[in-house]
Amino acid sequence: MQKLPNPAPYGGRRSWAQIRYIVLHGAAEGSIPPGTSVHYLVDGECVQRCVPVRFAAWHCGTRGTYFHPYCRNTSSIGIALCTRRQAGRETLPPSTARRAQALVRALMVRYGIPPENVLRHYDVTHKTCPVPMVERAADWAAFHVALDGRKNAESGQLSAGSSGESGASSSDADRPNRINRNGVR
Repeated sequence: MQKLPNPAPYGGRRSWAQIRYIVLHGAAEGSIPPGTSVHYLVDGECVQRCVPVRFAAWHCGTRGTYFHPYCRNTSSIGIALCTRRQAGRETLPPSTARRAQALVRALMVRYGIPPENVLRHYDVTHKTCPVPMVERAADWAAFHVALDGRKNAESGQLSAGSSGESGASSSDADRPNRINRNGVR
């Protein structure tokens, strides 16, 4: 990871029961826009917790129109995926996708979030984010199919970390610098 976001801009405490969605974002070369925050930043080597999950990160708000009826900052976990520029296109490295899938599966288990509640920022506000998963719908479909750890029919590959277990107890969820066996801090 090259740049870590400033975790200062985030909202108040929320109850665990409020968390019903996971929203994925793109972070070009690991950069988070000023005035925003996410709970996790994922690249091919590690997962960095930026804002404790018990607080609402500022990641899917809008000054315009919401296109999802219920998903908001207060009801979701924001995850930024470090993307790369290759041949003039923004891409999601496979190692980042695999690590993100493992994190998302672990969070789905921990918070009881069903697969249909794993969204792109685009699904909430129609912002083209994360770019690779909006511009290439097949990339989003493949990522989403791999969340349950089953064999992806198109690629024939099994997603990494299909157990869905994070290895961290719920008391570890908001302790900074605590690393579990999947590299989640």
